[in-house]
Amino acid sequence: MNPQVERARPANGTAARPRLSDKPAKFTESVIREMTRLALQHGAVNLSQGFPDFASPAELKRAAQDAIVRT
Repeated sequence: MNPQVERARPANGTAARPRLSDKPAKFTESVIREMTRLALQHGAVNLSQGFPDFASPAELKRAAQDAIVRT
């Protein structure tokens, strides 16, 4: 048992149970989760998690190559 876990003793004398942290209540939605939700909502391609399962168009690849060469 972790001695640092604070125990709350019920008034009826039953076994103590660990006191839960209030930190999770402060968590906000992650950016990836938000982007996934928005992509589903708008029927968009979700690029926030992984890669698309289709080939990239040649003109997109050329534009990316040109952008890399220019910088």
